[in-house]
Amino acid sequence: MKKYEVLNRMMESKIVSVVRTDSKNVKEVVDYIIKGGISIIEITLTMKNSLELIKVLNLEYENTNVLIGAGTVLDKTSARLAINNGAQFIVSPVLDAGVAELCNLYGILYIPGVSNPDSIYQALKLGIEVLKLFPASTFSPTVIKELQGPFPQAEFLISGKVNESNIQTWLSNGASIVCVGSALTNAEKDGYNAIAEISEKFVKLVHKRELE
Repeated sequence: MKKYEVLNRMMESKIVSVVRTDSKNVKEVVDYIIKGGISIIEITLTMKNSLELIKVLNLEYENTNVLIGAGTVLDKTSARLAINNGAQFIVSPVLDAGVAELCNLYGILYIPGVSNPDSIYQALKLGIEVLKLFPASTFSPTVIKELQGPFPQAEFLISGKVNESNIQTWLSNGASIVCVGSALTNAEKDGYNAIAEISEKFVKLVHKRELE
């Protein structure tokens, strides 16, 4: 899938599931997140066997609307390995020019972490389409409109402590995409169906305004 197609699908979906868990059944956790309706999955490289999981999921959900990407990518080597195993997008908590260069070379969407005007400026100069505001838990949702004053072209993905009570607030303040993590993966203790139910709930919350 071409970079712009991944970007468009992500902007339409508006929600990403960040998978970072110690579960021995992480594949099943992801399957039920997808079953609930969240179709964009970020597999963090901090997990054991994350590259193999990206490969397996990418093959299983080939020719569907599901996108599998890699998160917590800190360097070019990790980015290259993730891409070679099928990652359709790359997410990082920091901005790395080397990773940006590699992703541009292979036509892969790169979403780096930014936390201040300088990092936003540097990312935009590198041609980054979407910026990850991280950690979002340290900001008020109104920060997006404040940052889009000097940077009106910036699109923001929100990651960090997004939950049922604040997800709509982030979106109404200008967030293009929101990430949900532990709220989904922690539901495994209540069974796989609970994961699917929470996934479905988040999808409905994200698109609530469109349905009204």
